[in-house]
Amino acid sequence: MAITTKGFSAVCSVRLILAIYHKSIVDRGLKKIQGLIVTTDSFFGKKKIRENIVKNFSDGLASDMEGSSVAQVAHHFKVPYTVLRVISDEVTDGAGFTFDEVIDEIGDEVGKILINYFESLS
Repeated sequence: MAITTKGFSAVCSVRLILAIYHKSIVDRGLKKIQGLIVTTDSFFGKKKIRENIVKNFSDGLASDMEGSSVAQVAHHFKVPYTVLRVISDEVTDGAGFTFDEVIDEIGDEVGKILINYFESLS
């Protein structure tokens, strides 16, 4: 097992990641999108925000408000990281709902994914 200069273990198994992915996401029928995720400081429920993002980043599929900050800091300090996101609003379609309306459901989904992940490690 490799250890980073910051003392973190640097173990990555592609097979483990794929197994967790299928058990947590695909097998549960959740939607998966892959591609460019744009960083914003606003929820996409507002049409004007969505239109501005689409205008400037036509390849953007979804938004992420926090993950890029984690990535930037981790990259700067050369610390390995993983960001797990349940994305509630796609760029092209918009949310169609407010964050407050979906927070409980999203929290439940993230919890289930994490439980599956940790169970697969044991």
